[in-house]
Amino acid sequence: MYCKTCGRELQPGHAFCGGCGTPAPKAPQADGVNFGNGAIPASQTPLYRSDLQYNPPAGQPVRRPDAPKPPKRGNWKLPVIIGLCAVLVILLVVATVFVVDFLRPEPMVDPGPPSISDPTPHIPVEPDEPEEPDTPAVTDGPLVTDAFYDDTHLTSYGSGVFAIPQINLDSSEIRAINDEIYQELYTNLTAGALREWDNSGKSVTYTWAENGDTLSLLIEVHPVDWEWTDYYVYNISISEARELSKLEVIDSSGITNYYKTARQALEAKFWGNYDHDWLQETTDMVDFFNEQLDATRANSNIEKALPYFNRKGELCVVADIYSLAGASYYTQEVNLEDFYYEDRFAGYAEAAVSDDDYIIPDSNTRRISESELYGLTEHECWLALNEIYARHGRLFARQEFADYFESKPWYNGYIEGSIFDANADSYLNSIEQANLATIIDYQKRMGWR
Repeated sequence: MYCKTCGRELQPGHAFCGGCGTPAPKAPQADGVNFGNGAIPASQTPLYRSDLQYNPPAGQPVRRPDAPKPPKRGNWKLPVIIGLCAVLVILLVVATVFVVDFLRPEPMVDPGPPSISDPTPHIPVEPDEPEEPDTPAVTDGPLVTDAFYDDTHLTSYGSGVFAIPQINLDSSEIRAINDEIYQELYTNLTAGALREWDNSGKSVTYTWAENGDTLSLLIEVHPVDWEWTDYYVYNISISEARELSKLEVIDSSGITNYYKTARQALEAKFWGNYDHDWLQETTDMVDFFNEQLDATRANSNIEKALPYFNRKGELCVVADIYSLAGASYYTQEVNLEDFYYEDRFAGYAEAAVSDDDYIIPDSNTRRISESELYGLTEHECWLALNEIYARHGRLFARQEFADYFESKPWYNGYIEGSIFDANADSYLNSIEQANLATIIDYQKRMGWR
């Protein structure tokens, strides 16, 4: 007989299985096997054949083929994984609670009066003062004062003055500017200027003006006899304590066409330095006069000019005004908002020549009528038109016009036609423009254009 649980063969006469301890089945009755509703005689009980007996592999317990199989073991991995996940979730929740509690600010509790029994009274902690923004400090006094002043040194022309300024705004950029001014004016000039220098000596003076948020500082270094002047110009944003660019200063002035305005102001300054009647009588100076005039009003000279505001809030510039004698130019202060201007300043000086050298001698200063053109041929009418351009130095590609104007003593051609035509409004005055329109209309009516 074999154990129904583990399949091990039961020893005869044993009540329990020697392998698993399962009670051994009772021996069958002699008269047959009882199945409940009837008994099968022993002679009819089926016997097992030895040749059909189940033979298990070596090393395994012997079990009959018809013996019940032992129960399968359950899957142990799934419960273990579930348990580990539960542990991790619990640890994560605990860590989250700890971090939130650690970062939560401490509630401010009024400690109340110190206890009498407490020998060390509670001293409340003052909250930190808010940090002040990094803004430049503005002084309550004058924005500019003397960093150095001396009026005791004597020269051949009298007492020289040294007044070196400093800007009273606090920022690293302003401190650098103050150092630059002091080093340039005091260290580099004082030692030589306190002595006789070119028999005149130097002086340093300055003026400053506040215009809205802009501080303009103008420093003048010049010989005591005032033959010429060197300038230092600084424009400062008061609220930001920094130096402004030229473009920022020009934009804040409100002048819409800076180059045209500066050109006219420089022309007026140049013409104002000389008597026009005297110039016309001195014909050998006319060409040089016109050359220096062009150098004064050139765009390159305007770009070098240094803008600043005066005490009236007017935009001015420090610019080079070219000269007919002495130095080639002198640096001067020029007001761009207050100057006297005539249309002829846009042109050139003319030598005293005969009216025969012109088709219409005064077409640059007097408006002409169409009737004055009636006696002109087509060719003369073209010459009358082009001599308005020729007065301003326009060059001509057409050879017959080029040869004609080169023969005139007053002609000084130097501006390419394309450049002149693109900027004609800046060269021609209003009278010349009106006369050009009159001639062109007449040419069209005559079929010459």
